[in-house]
Amino acid sequence: MQSEDNVPPISLSAQKEEEKPSNSAAAESSSDNGGHTHGWNAENVSFLVLVGVFQVVMVVLFWVFFDYEHSVTNSDETSLNLANEEAHKDVVHYYKPMLDVGIMVFVGFGFLMTFLKRYGYMAFGMNFFISALIFQWGVLNQAFWRGVYKGFPVTGDQVNWPNPRWMVHFELQDLVEGHFAAASFLVSFGVLIGKTTPLQITIAGIIHTLFYSLNFYIGTWVLKASDIGGSMFIHLFGAVYGLMASYVLWNKKAIAGHPAQSSRYTSDLFSLIGTIFLFLCWPSFNAAVTPTGTTQYRAFINTIMSLMGSTVASFFCSRLVRKGVFAMEDIQNGTLAGGVAVGAVADMVILPGGALTIGIIAGFISVFGFKFFTPNLRRYLKLHDTCGVLNLHCIPGFIGGVGSIIAAGVAAGQRVNYGVLYDKMFGNGTHQWGYQFATLAITIGIALVSGLLAGLIIRWLFPEKSVFYDEPYWEVADESLLVDEEPPKEAKEEEKNIELRAVNV
Repeated sequence: MQSEDNVPPISLSAQKEEEKPSNSAAAESSSDNGGHTHGWNAENVSFLVLVGVFQVVMVVLFWVFFDYEHSVTNSDETSLNLANEEAHKDVVHYYKPMLDVGIMVFVGFGFLMTFLKRYGYMAFGMNFFISALIFQWGVLNQAFWRGVYKGFPVTGDQVNWPNPRWMVHFELQDLVEGHFAAASFLVSFGVLIGKTTPLQITIAGIIHTLFYSLNFYIGTWVLKASDIGGSMFIHLFGAVYGLMASYVLWNKKAIAGHPAQSSRYTSDLFSLIGTIFLFLCWPSFNAAVTPTGTTQYRAFINTIMSLMGSTVASFFCSRLVRKGVFAMEDIQNGTLAGGVAVGAVADMVILPGGALTIGIIAGFISVFGFKFFTPNLRRYLKLHDTCGVLNLHCIPGFIGGVGSIIAAGVAAGQRVNYGVLYDKMFGNGTHQWGYQFATLAITIGIALVSGLLAGLIIRWLFPEKSVFYDEPYWEVADESLLVDEEPPKEAKEEEKNIELRAVNV
């Protein structure tokens, strides 16, 4: 996730020499972070009002319309035992994968985005905040569309308070779906990171989840498409949405060649930690909502094999296209492309060899994308992609969608491989491949339109002028401003002595 702009680090050693910086040093520091000073302004007041009101509204909705799926207030012992048994099955099936998905969302994505040398607080902090907010909003939206399709359960006496007429039974799977909604927007966030304000990010997330849930409803409930790991619904949708919003937000003066749009040694290592978390938890992500043990079993195996393939392919391809060296951005992202690409077919009978092949293809294309596609986005399309989401989520997600079309077509002639599960997995029978194609096209279309709409809306809301800096929004310790400074003179001399001794040996 390194920036292609290899700009020399900004020396701030002058600030170290004086306990209190001079006026010129203070001015330099102020200009370094965009001239922002902490205090009340229209942007942060609007942010507080929006988040406060929005959270209160969601609290009211959860109070009024949500109850537990498995009630513990059953009057007879038989019903109570049955409820306990069903609840235990759900906990065994969903909780462990849900926990891994949560680690991916709050830890994996968070660390992955800390590669920018002066934007770690915003990257991890806003990842934490927006995930918690969108999780709630995603659960509400998914519950609404599920009710539209299945009908809302009726509870209580249907008339008198405090028992409302319409009640949503909260399921453990809803926790997974909430994390999925957050993950999809974090994909979009990867495009927008560094060049949007907290208010813009929040509004973009709220709009994203509305259309994400609509697209999920159309694909899952109406078209009965199969995308168990979210290659299309989560990754492709989030990537296209973010890219279109970024296209509208293009600001050449603020982005092109910015000195802070690069990484440092330690920030890249932190980002690689995020890669490892995502790598280890991705099988649970793709298997979290599988309905049966056999489909979950296949999802685990297929995802692990695909990840192994994309990892080897990424290291191989990185050294191939980088003139004999490895690039950290290739390894941080390309290694995960297999998990994205195999998501749509993770529960299908594609065999371990097929999963490995998908991962290798995704890894190769992802690394080639970072080397050749991303630089040209800015140059020819005026589109800035901070984290390289095009190569980690968009293209591999599209590969997953195409793979699901092929796998569904093959499955129609090999129903014996699925047995009685065929009709449950492929709701459209032998025509499933056509519905997979339609879902792929609709996902891209809705993401294109909604991303452009979101970009137009947030473009005029206190646009970010100080890009790629934490300082305007966080209290940053003074010593964090000095990490780019020149090494002490004694350290330089010691390094020279070590080099001379090494040569003599």
